[in-house]
Amino acid sequence: MYFIYKPIEYTLVDKPINRTFVYDGTVHILSSTDAYTVTGVGGSEIGVYQFNVSLNIDPITNTGYKWSDNTIDDIIVIYTIKDASTLGWSFGSSFPIKFS
Repeated sequence: MYFIYKPIEYTLVDKPINRTFVYDGTVHILSSTDAYTVTGVGGSEIGVYQFNVSLNIDPITNTGYKWSDNTIDDIIVIYTIKDASTLGWSFGSSFPIKFS
């Protein structure tokens, strides 16, 4: 009996990034794709939401994904929802502008 070793053929994919949102009642989630699986629950309330992101590999076709930086480790992505008043600037505020 012979076995033929076939290395995994990887496709590069960009890592999802940490994001900050201003509270507006919208539910913010990070969804799984063909390239990676996401675990964690998003939300719509002010707070911090954590997602674990794992790359997908298909052992039957021997294909899979790598991050665009050529790594394969799971990553953690953080979504933060902040109140607009904590952002340090709001409509109607002034800031120094000098005209010559």
